[in-house]
Amino acid sequence: MEDKKQKNKKMTLDALASMIGQGFNGVDKRFEGMDQRFTGVDQAIAGIDQRFAKMDQKIEALTTEVRNGFKKVHKEISKINLNVVDVVRMEDFNKLEKRVVDAEEVLALGRKK
Repeated sequence: MEDKKQKNKKMTLDALASMIGQGFNGVDKRFEGMDQRFTGVDQAIAGIDQRFAKMDQKIEALTTEVRNGFKKVHKEISKINLNVVDVVRMEDFNKLEKRVVDAEEVLALGRKK
């Protein structure tokens, strides 16, 4: 009788090993399916990375363009400032000339026109 129990026990262990083996095969198949899904995800992420790299290039080009634009604007503003200073100096000169003419008239030095 004890041999029969031992035989049943051995069969049970063999059956258990077989079931575990089949179970792992199922798990392996599931992991293969997940690996395929992750491959798709990896490809999508790689595509996103490429898009970000292109965006970085475009942003860098735009930054350079904006900097150059500000340099041009600053240069033009400087030109305008110089012109304004010249106009102010001309106005001061004209006022001074008028004052000299007025002073000459008051002093009767006269000025021939």
